Amino acid sequence: PVTIARREDASRNTVVQPKILLKKETESGNNNSNTGGSSGSNNEQLLTAAASIKTIIINRSSDAATRHSSERGMPTTTTAASVCAALTTAANTKERPNGTAASTPGGQDASMLRPPRMTRPTTLHIANGTFNANARKLFHKSNTDFTVIGVLGAPSVGKSTLLNLLSVERDVNYDYYSHLFAPDADECIFANSRHRSKSQQAAKQRARIESLQFFITRERFILIDACCLPKDSDQQRQLELPTLSSIMQLLSVCHVLLLALDDLSLEPLRLLQTALRLRPRAPIKGYVPGYLPQLMFVRTRAQRLHFEPAWRARFDRQLALLFESCGLPMHRGRGDGRVINSFVLPEIHSNAATCHHAPLAELVRQFRERVLSMQRVSMSQCHDFSELQWFEMLAETARKCNADSLHFESIFADVKQRHVELRSAKSWRNDSISASVAVNSNS
Repeated sequence: PVTIARREDASRNTVVQPKILLKKETESGNNNSNTGGSSGSNNEQLLTAAASIKTIIINRSSDAATRHSSERGMPTTTTAASVCAALTTAANTKERPNGTAASTPGGQDASMLRPPRMTRPTTLHIANGTFNANARKLFHKSNTDFTVIGVLGAPSVGKSTLLNLLSVERDVNYDYYSHLFAPDADECIFANSRHRSKSQQAAKQRARIESLQFFITRERFILIDACCLPKDSDQQRQLELPTLSSIMQLLSVCHVLLLALDDLSLEPLRLLQTALRLRPRAPIKGYVPGYLPQLMFVRTRAQRLHFEPAWRARFDRQLALLFESCGLPMHRGRGDGRVINSFVLPEIHSNAATCHHAPLAELVRQFRERVLSMQRVSMSQCHDFSELQWFEMLAETARKCNADSLHFESIFADVKQRHVELRSAKSWRNDSISASVAVNSNS
């Protein structure tokens, strides 16, 4: 036990130097002799003032170094009212060998403290393609109430705009067009193609896996921006393998997957089917077998025709015919109200309403409500699956997906060399021989 005695000047009500007395368990009778030599000068000062003695006894279990420093009566700069707090704070601020702080007096562990709040997105891969392990400090170590939302789409289809709408909950009177949609928008967390320089746009078009970015909102929604889906054959040759690796990761670690479309194409369907076959089945121990994220289609840059009920019904039927073979859950509602989970966003020119859609603030509210209220299926059999455990699963998934994509690349190159290129060369040789025979026969 530690006995802390302090004296206060009753007339001026000012704090005098506190005195710390230690009672040893074996020598409790020699208390005055043990502490008198170390604090003799302080006793003379304390005895000159008429004061009242307040004794506080606390139980402290600390290391030998801390106990030895207390026995020597080290002077402190804190006030008498916070002497106990100063003693416990000194022990709390001391770091453990593993890098974590000690527990607080109330039993609250330092790992329970909230991580720093993000103000901009962070890449999951650094420049040389290595996984960014330093990002683990941004994830909560004990929070299990979180949702991971990923976005896929072609270049300049509006992926960053969708993420900006989900990143922060704004006021009803917020000027969305000026701050998020205009060419000179100044509050975009995810920079889109209109707000990037030419060098940044050129780098975005390159086949790089480090373009996978994430942002954690205040409500603990983890937003992930993936690579662009190729639109034409040139982009398909450049972006196919990095995009395939990103899709494999999103299918394994996301609760909700948004597919942004400005037109129907078979390329997203082909990449989704390939990624579903190649993705790791069990990236970590306890992973739910056959887990798949909830899929939602977002039709961006919609015109007046796209808001008509007949077109919406036809669009949903086309989505059902194309993507039902993937096996991804993409319906909402039950019974007769079970429909394709799709949303239509118009081409934005102002905040005002038009003849075919509501005001921009109402559209944003509907979009956020639709996405953030989607069913979240657990991807782990563990009931206390935290954000930090999810980040570790993401790191393991990224390693396996990159290895699988490289293995797929080698197999694809071998198949292409043996069958496709060889067949093309044979057909070219046969055509040349037949052409020469025809020329000789005519002559």
